[in-house]
Amino acid sequence: PLAAAKTAAAGIVKALRDTDRLTVVSFSGDVIVHANAVVADKRGKDRVSSAIGELHTRGMTNLGAGWSRGCECLARVMDLADGPDYLTRVFVLSDGYANQGMTEPAELGHHATELRQRGIFTSAVGIGDGYEPRQLQALAESGGGRLHDAADGKDLIEVVLGELGEIVNTAAEDTHLEICHPVGVPVQVMGTYASTVRDNGMRDIAVGAITSGASRQFVVQVHVPPAEVGARFPLWIKATW
Repeated sequence: PLAAAKTAAAGIVKALRDTDRLTVVSFSGDVIVHANAVVADKRGKDRVSSAIGELHTRGMTNLGAGWSRGCECLARVMDLADGPDYLTRVFVLSDGYANQGMTEPAELGHHATELRQRGIFTSAVGIGDGYEPRQLQALAESGGGRLHDAADGKDLIEVVLGELGEIVNTAAEDTHLEICHPVGVPVQVMGTYASTVRDNGMRDIAVGAITSGASRQFVVQVHVPPAEVGARFPLWIKATW
């Protein structure tokens, strides 16, 4: 699995543009930053590729700490007063079960939501069949990204580069749909989109990023109360991004 992750990471490095920046973080019982906001020109790519090639297996799996460190590195670049307006994404590649630090999906999802609101989005890739899908799903769904499943390095490269291509062509980031409906009417979002109930009682659907020319589908189940024929039932949807 580590070989597959390294193959995918190397493929990402090759695909980046000269104006992109890349941070590489590995995590086990400890967390190591191997490259921090390196400009992806030829010199930077050579440096990062070399660091990736030297990665090796270590102890435990502190998924939360590794992911958090990557987000911190992104946040520092975003906070630069004269920095460019980057589209940001954290990709978490994991083949295992987080057994140190933050391990509860609810806690991981809570922090991913807070970071998403700051403009830092998270996608995750589970490698093989030994990872814990609930942990990675919490990061991806609450982080406004996607959860992918990959068996080997080739699959990893395809799914990650596919999403990177979508990011470059992003038309709307952090898209939300608010379903406005009468108070007391049960509304349920079907499928995998993360949804919450806002303070005003309305249902919010986190759709995430939408690329130019793409479409998203979602299904909502509404329990309409009995009423006279011809009675009006107000229901509308507001989109924000």
